[in-house]
Amino acid sequence: MIIFHYKNKLLDKLFIILTLIIISGCNNKDTIEDKPSFKFTNINLDQVDTEGNKQFKLVTDRAYIIESSKQMKAIDPLVIFYYKNEPYYNLNSKSASIVDNGNKIILDKKVYMQSIRDNNFILETKKVEWNKNGSIIIMSGGINSVINGSSFKSNSATYDYKENTIKFFGINNYKFKDKSLKQFVSVNARRAIWNGDKKRLLFFTPNGKVITNLKVYKKN
Repeated sequence: MIIFHYKNKLLDKLFIILTLIIISGCNNKDTIEDKPSFKFTNINLDQVDTEGNKQFKLVTDRAYIIESSKQMKAIDPLVIFYYKNEPYYNLNSKSASIVDNGNKIILDKKVYMQSIRDNNFILETKKVEWNKNGSIIIMSGGINSVINGSSFKSNSATYDYKENTIKFFGINNYKFKDKSLKQFVSVNARRAIWNGDKKRLLFFTPNGKVITNLKVYKKN
């Protein structure tokens, strides 16, 4: 198992070592651009902030480095987001790119995000981008969410791991049904914010009103 800790800059050293290995083994043959130059198995990568708090963990059985772009590509990775040093969300995707010695992580191709603590939070999107220099994770490419029995779509979202909140933008098709299926709620709002600590979803519209429609069905 290979464990990378970016604060010690081991990945940067790894790229240098790999470059020397590849150059010495080329035997004057031309380097093929954008081809895997080194493959790994059983990768376990931890990311911490400047205060030593866990931000996320990336685990994958398969990964490789593209020497020309200095990127690591992970296949079918699992990413775990932490809040107050405790694992909070799992993310699965088809692939992940580790860029700039780990300063940027990009998950793409069917990203699936779920709460570890309960089954009341599920989110699907196309792309998740994490920049180490900030606490904000950007989700884009359209989002389908199921939260506390409600379902809705949005254009994009941002996740603040320090505050444990997710802000959704460009909301449409919000629906809620209670367990008895006797009550139906629809909401017309452009934005929403999910507070993971309080398990609360709040809708709002800048410079406007949130319109809520409630339908109660009679018992048979």
